[in-house]
Amino acid sequence: MRAFEKIVTIFGLLLMSFARAADVAPRSFVADRTAKLPGDTLTVVISELASTTTTATTKLAKKDKAGAVLESPETGSRGWSAGLQSDFNGGGQIERGGRFIAKLAVTVNEVDTQGNLHVQGEQEIIVNREKQHLRLTGIVRQEDLSAENTIESWRIRNAHIEFVGTGDLAKKQTPGMITRILSWFGIV
Repeated sequence: MRAFEKIVTIFGLLLMSFARAADVAPRSFVADRTAKLPGDTLTVVISELASTTTTATTKLAKKDKAGAVLESPETGSRGWSAGLQSDFNGGGQIERGGRFIAKLAVTVNEVDTQGNLHVQGEQEIIVNREKQHLRLTGIVRQEDLSAENTIESWRIRNAHIEFVGTGDLAKKQTPGMITRILSWFGIV
C-alpha cells in the first residue's frame, strides 16, 4: 500500500509541476478542449457574403443667347445674334457581389485582460500554378467558441480576412500598363 501512495504522490507532483510550467491549472482529460492560451489552435469557418450597388447620374444643361440690333439711316436695320448651348448627360452603375467560404486553423497569439483571444492564421494553396494565400487576424471572445473549438468569421471582432491569388489567372484580371496609364490621366 505504501508504494501505491508514493506513485500517486509522484504523479500528483508531476501534474502540478507541468501546470506551474504552463502557468495554468491542469485541464480535465474528459472535457472538450477549446482554445484558451497562447499557442492554442482553433478553426474559423469563413462564410462571407458581400454585395454592393452604386449608381450615379449627372445631368447638366446650360443655354445662353445674346442679340443686338443696329439701325443706320443708310442701310436700314441689321441684326446680330449669338447663341451658346451646352448639354451633358452622364451616369454609371457598379454592381459587385461575392461569396467566400473556407475553413482556416488559426493560432492564439495573445490573451488580453478580458480573456479575449487575439488570433492569426494563414494558409497557402497552389493549384495549377495558381497560388492562393488566405490570411486572417482578429479578436475572438472565448464564449463564442463552439464545443468543437470553431467560430464563424462574422463573430470575430476586428476581423481582417485577406484572400489573394497570384498566377496566370490573376495576371489576366489585372489591367494592362497602357490601360493603367490612360486611367491615371482620366482618359479611360
